[in-house]
Amino acid sequence: MARLSKKDRELQRRIAIRCFNQAWELLEKKRKKEEDRADLLHLAHSSRYLWGAVGGPWNRAVADWLLSRAYAELDQPQLSLEFAESCLAECREHGLSDVEHTAYEAIGRAYATAKDYGMARKFLGLAQDKLDALKLGKEGRMVYQGQIDDTRRLLKDL
Repeated sequence: MARLSKKDRELQRRIAIRCFNQAWELLEKKRKKEEDRADLLHLAHSSRYLWGAVGGPWNRAVADWLLSRAYAELDQPQLSLEFAESCLAECREHGLSDVEHTAYEAIGRAYATAKDYGMARKFLGLAQDKLDALKLGKEGRMVYQGQIDDTRRLLKDL
């Protein structure tokens, strides 16, 4: 991507945020139409592309997590795992310990989507351990704990 002016970088940053938020709204939608499923992927990929141009490691890691979550939602476990592992690699490369738990949750979700419940449990345990070690406010902890709990509900063999 060509060097962007400050104004263009700010515009792309705002669009990346909007794409992320709209994708998240579609993830939370209970009954998705085929159009919603396509829009979810377009928005998540757009967000990741833009964060790759104007964001930092934290933004890229979270955008990879969103893509992993989107692919899991659409029952594409291999692509979900690929983006979850990319999220984890970004976390490790840049010391993003505050995001690492989400990477492990995403890997767990990808394995749960693939019906590999043993591996899902392993990575959800790692996610829980990383979350427990973080110093977070009550609201932040509830959000992340909710994501881990949602993924645990996918385990059919409990």
